[in-house]
Amino acid sequence: GCQRDADCVEHPEGRCQPFFTPCFVRGFTCVYAQDTCRVDADCPQRGSPRVCLPVVGGVGTECVVVE
Repeated sequence: GCQRDADCVEHPEGRCQPFFTPCFVRGFTCVYAQDTCRVDADCPQRGSPRVCLPVVGGVGTECVVVE
């Protein structure tokens, strides 16, 4: 987690961003320019709704199918 952008130092251009998707991870996480997504709209839908979530136990984000 993070509290401010200055906490995000793993990669360049780190931002502390809120993730409050129902039924998933909630809280603030560092996101970086190289990440797969920063918001849900960055995730290709491909027939199933997808949301942008922090990588569990890692650094960055990923698009996850909502079922």
